[in-house]
Amino acid sequence: MKKLTLLFLLITSICFGQTITAPLLTPVGSVKSFTPNIILSNNTGVETSLLGSVKDTIKANTLVPYRPYRFELACIVTTPTLSLPNLALKIKLGTATVAMVNATGVTGGLTNAGIRIRGTILATGLSTQIVLTEIIQPNGGIINLSNANASFYTETVMNMVNSQALDITAQWSGLVILGTASIRSVWFYRFDF
Repeated sequence: MKKLTLLFLLITSICFGQTITAPLLTPVGSVKSFTPNIILSNNTGVETSLLGSVKDTIKANTLVPYRPYRFELACIVTTPTLSLPNLALKIKLGTATVAMVNATGVTGGLTNAGIRIRGTILATGLSTQIVLTEIIQPNGGIINLSNANASFYTETVMNMVNSQALDITAQWSGLVILGTASIRSVWFYRFDF
């Protein structure tokens, strides 16, 4: 049975042009994992990258049809008890915003409450992609997510013949009476398969 299986693999690899040891073409970024440690406080109303200067760049010609590029960013949020801050989040591919949460209320009295932003970019053609994202809140309802204030599915047209940077940004607004509201990016991870 073992010999038959090996023979089948050998014939398949010859017919389809792949050697047994050659890896499949995988979307390749410039980084796999790092700790950005970007802290954004509510005292600035500026949209700021949660990845900082080290962005994961999907290299040219590696996002091919039906080979997904997957990523995750873990953040922690802290808010004072007396606060009504709003937080907007955006996921950008190149210059295009491919997913977002409009400025929405954040729960007061949080200390290191976790938010994970996870996404998949799947090419459906040479220059068309589907972007699926999700925000996971393991500590419960940190930010209000609904169809009215967020978009988690996008069909986009990016020229992946060129390298495209992936970025995740945040922006505070709203009212904080005592103390400071903040979001800190603690870990970025790109899944390889």
